[in-house]
Amino acid sequence: MKKINATFSIPEEMHKRLQSVIGQRKMSNFVVQAIDEALAKKAASLRSAYEAAEKDPARQEVLNDWKVFDGEGWE
Repeated sequence: MKKINATFSIPEEMHKRLQSVIGQRKMSNFVVQAIDEALAKKAASLRSAYEAAEKDPARQEVLNDWKVFDGEGWE
């Protein structure tokens, strides 16, 4: 996998904790893994919200109300 350098700021205290618990050499891998897990959790949450919205009767009713405008003739 191609890697890039990214610069971002974290609180100094968090950096100290990372160094003491993870170690300087392993911080990058730890941060990558943490971000990957957070992104997967966020994606699952969004997927769940979209699935719930798809089943929402009120949303379906509104979509049905607008179907009349989905006909031909609209440019």
